[in-house]
Amino acid sequence: MRETKLKTSRFLLKSPVEEDDFDEITEIKSNPKVYLTQLYGNITSREYCRFMFQHYITDARVSLARRKRWVFGIYPLETSYEFPKRKYIGNVGISKNAVSSETADLFFEVSPDYWGLGVATECISKAMEFAFEQGVKRIVADPVHGNEASKRVVTKLGFHDTGRSVPTYTGTSKHIYVFPKPKAAARIKN
Repeated sequence: MRETKLKTSRFLLKSPVEEDDFDEITEIKSNPKVYLTQLYGNITSREYCRFMFQHYITDARVSLARRKRWVFGIYPLETSYEFPKRKYIGNVGISKNAVSSETADLFFEVSPDYWGLGVATECISKAMEFAFEQGVKRIVADPVHGNEASKRVVTKLGFHDTGRSVPTYTGTSKHIYVFPKPKAAARIKN
């Protein structure tokens, strides 16, 4: 299994996550503050969580030449007042529809215990660097309507609000943001 590790000033981003992380993953994903901002709905048990998100581990079994998705667990590098334990506190991931695709989708979630501390912004920035190193030229983020915090995070990171919304399989809508800003829109403004 191929392990990929990225570091920021405060966090280790590791793919794959560990089997032992599924207790924390289940706790985060079953929290209404989290699952109401995501498409997967309520996670009712560790077994269901493991079934739904087994790709957090199995993606790392695919050779780099064939890999389309990376899910990085987020782990504090040091313990502190804000981060009392060095455990899984969320994830950030990139996913391409095809190995040769130059566009990747961005997804992320962080335990509500750590909201407002810049975790998502810092870790997404590192994941974006990694995506560009893998040949990605465009990244799409699509927070569900009502997830204003995620919209602020991607806007802060330089994503462009396309003004488009698309329906999801759950009946909600997603708002589409892209990075970098489309060239056609940049020409119109200049």
